[in-house]
Amino acid sequence: MGGSPSIQVPVCECSRIDDLPYKVYEAAEKGHLSIISQYLREKGHVNAAYKQETMLHAACKNGRENVVHFLLHKKSLCVNLRNGYNATALMLAAENGYLECVKHLLANNSTCKIELFCKNNEEHTAADIAHLSNHQEVAYYLTSFLQVSKLLSNLQMVS
Repeated sequence: MGGSPSIQVPVCECSRIDDLPYKVYEAAEKGHLSIISQYLREKGHVNAAYKQETMLHAACKNGRENVVHFLLHKKSLCVNLRNGYNATALMLAAENGYLECVKHLLANNSTCKIELFCKNNEEHTAADIAHLSNHQEVAYYLTSFLQVSKLLSNLQMVS
């Protein structure tokens, strides 16, 4: 079935902390910012996970743009953490057709740069997943973004 997470080297050195209370995970799924905000104010960790999924995973899987936007403003957020299927938040947003969540993630300017070419356990990228899930608008957006990113990278190498 596919690749192993150990084969891929992450571009950042973040780690998941498996101690997220279910109540907070559920708040991320449902878009309840007040519960998430309170949890973080009380020294909860932005990369905490419940059953291997972070608040960012839950928000992206359920199209909760408000939560994605809020979490992306947290300095220590890692956008590249993987769940039990080796999927990132970007992959989950792509799989479920949440274009605005994808756009928020790609516009993220945090110190943890998003991994655009990583693959899940089935060897699929976020763009592949969007296409296979029949979310062509998301697949097109991701593919276009990847092409522009490659072009800019090549231009930087030349200069």
